[in-house]
Formats: sequence, C-alpha cells, structure tokens
Amino acid sequence: MRNIFDELKKQGFDVDTLSMGMSEDMTIAIAEGATIVRIGTAIFGPRRYAIPEELAPRE
Repeated sequence: MRNIFDELKKQGFDVDTLSMGMSEDMTIAIAEGATIVRIGTAIFGPRRYAIPEELAPRE
C-alpha cells in the first residue's frame, strides 16, 4: 500500500491519507507509514455483541 501511495503522490495526485492497520498490528502499520490506524480495541477492549434472546443459552 505504501508503494502505491507514494507512486500516486509522485504522479501528482493530492493524497494525504494512508489508512492501514488496527490495534493488533498498529506498530507495523505506523512503521509502514500509515497516517490513520484504527485502535478502538486497544482503547476500549474487544466488542461484546448482544445475543438475541432466541439464540441465548437456556438454563
């Protein structure tokens, strides 16, 4: 992705955002030049999804 980003800039395209990576690989994404990294899990923890009542385990 970084190579494509750099090539687009070199060709004169007005790109300024390279969004790559998430919490689990943010260090690599930053090292590769990401300007946006999604880090919600690192801040808030894993998501907990509500289980519909008809799918919930019964006692």
